Amino acid sequence: MNPRNRSFWKEMLPIFGIGLGFIGISILAFSSYTHIGEIQDHTGWANHSHQVRFELEQTIFLISAAHAATRGYAIAGNDEFLASYESARRELPEKISELALLVADNPAQTQSISMLKLDVDHIMALQEHTISLRRNGNTAVPALTYFAEGNGQVSALDSMRVLVTQMQDLEAELMAQREQRITLDTRHTKSLLIFGTAGVYLVFGMTFLILGREVRQRKTADRALIEANDALQLHTDQLEQANKDLEGFSYSISHDLRIPLRAVAGYANILSEDYEEKLDSNGKRLLGVIGENSKRMGILIDELLAFSKSGRQALSRTDIDMHAMVENTLAELPQHESSSSTQVVVEELPQAYGDHALLKQVWMNLLSNAFKYSSKAKAPNIRVSGTRNDDEVIYAVRDNGVGFDMQYYNKLFGVFQRLHSIEEFPGTGVGLAIVQRIVIRHGGRVWAEGTINQGATFYFALPNRE
Repeated sequence: MNPRNRSFWKEMLPIFGIGLGFIGISILAFSSYTHIGEIQDHTGWANHSHQVRFELEQTIFLISAAHAATRGYAIAGNDEFLASYESARRELPEKISELALLVADNPAQTQSISMLKLDVDHIMALQEHTISLRRNGNTAVPALTYFAEGNGQVSALDSMRVLVTQMQDLEAELMAQREQRITLDTRHTKSLLIFGTAGVYLVFGMTFLILGREVRQRKTADRALIEANDALQLHTDQLEQANKDLEGFSYSISHDLRIPLRAVAGYANILSEDYEEKLDSNGKRLLGVIGENSKRMGILIDELLAFSKSGRQALSRTDIDMHAMVENTLAELPQHESSSSTQVVVEELPQAYGDHALLKQVWMNLLSNAFKYSSKAKAPNIRVSGTRNDDEVIYAVRDNGVGFDMQYYNKLFGVFQRLHSIEEFPGTGVGLAIVQRIVIRHGGRVWAEGTINQGATFYFALPNRE
């Protein structure tokens, strides 16, 4: 697996674990809620069966109380016995209606309720007739005779009791089934909660173990990074000190070299002026070589001082009109005055923010190089352009001169590095190194593109002030 993909999945694993844990909690909560709802439903139906059985018992109680009251009234003729009868006569229709509603979901019980209503109506009619006989007669004999013989009241009451017992047995069976379901659902819910919670704890536990390992690894990596940064900072400090020492050395050497160089040039000039008649042609030639090399050495010292100065000079940043700076630089270049055949095109250049003197040195070096290396082209052409993006402002100097081989690109910006011989193109090999140092000090970057005998383009980019 690609290391980047492995790192991605390694970082995402704890997130997936936490997400899986929350999904497990959600499923557990939903399932528990569903099972609890089913338990509540079954509990409600069990309570419903309890209520049906209770109402049936109340019905039997009322009809039995009415039966006893009718018999007592038939014997004694005392109206106090009729209180229980009247109470049963009022309440029994409501009980029958309530029972009909309670068992409306059960066809068998609904049919039994219809039969129960017929039995109740029949018994109540017989009891009412018995009471009427006792109330209209002078003795209890007719009423008791009707109550005890042939009227079917006892058999009807027994039949009703059998029917109620059957209904209660059916409700007891339903209640047992519902209680069994409650027990099973309760057991399933407990199992779900136990195993589901254990699973969630397991997922979260593994996730936290992974997170703990990641935290430890990151702490170790952070410590290693801090140590590496400390080492890098130490190396950077040492490198900065070495650069300062090198710049100081270069500056000192450059100054110290001027004294003997002036002496060499001065004595050569004295020999040329005072002993010219005594020197033959070869001696005069040698003095000329000494003078030319003294001039070259002076130029090298000046370039070395300029390179050292470009790293030591403090930056004084300001807004710069780069188009005007390029035009002024071109006007100051002697190559521009002497190369009337060179076509120079300066496009509109975006404004920059930096040190005016140092950036002018950048343009001076790049433009003088463009004139120098395009001088041997049939129709020398130099184009200066610039663009701005979100991060930086990019400038380019393009020529159609001799160009260079890109395989030697790494030597291009080195000090005293040359890609062409001094006989072909004069120079010291310091100009591009100065350009690079100045641009880097501004926080920018420098690069180039070239092709042999097809020209070269040198770019430098400065940070976008916005």
